[in-house]
Amino acid sequence: MADFMVGYQEPFPGAPSDMFPAGPQQAFKEAPHASQVMVIGLGLNDSYGLLSADDYRQQLLAALAVIREAGAVPVFTGLVQIPHGYYGPAQDANLDEFHRVMRDVAMEEGVIHADWDDEYEGEGDLQPDHIHRAQAATDRLTARLIAAIDEAARRI
Repeated sequence: MADFMVGYQEPFPGAPSDMFPAGPQQAFKEAPHASQVMVIGLGLNDSYGLLSADDYRQQLLAALAVIREAGAVPVFTGLVQIPHGYYGPAQDANLDEFHRVMRDVAMEEGVIHADWDDEYEGEGDLQPDHIHRAQAATDRLTARLIAAIDEAARRI
């Protein structure tokens, strides 16, 4: 989310070009926006990098301002659950805070939330890396996002 908001020349120093095939990215507020629905599902990596929950909140609010200024309807995916204990306690606690922040901002700002943080049925949902989802779990997340986008389309 932090890189998305400010843009970047490369996602991290020395990143191979296949890691960002679209090349350098403009700051979100400077990029052209023509979509009627814009989906925000960023923050998981920021939470494990220990960006503060307050900074994350401010980034979500800034992204909402850009989306609304463009005349679009915002949708939040929610952040997928990562089992506690795979990373350290500080990262786990920060991700829990990010879940709360995204939920709070969605409630306060009237943003459709696809509830990805509620879609976790245990270890069977995960690939061996304990982060990325297996196909059945991905299908459920996709169904939630489609429903949220359908709801957003009714607000246009």
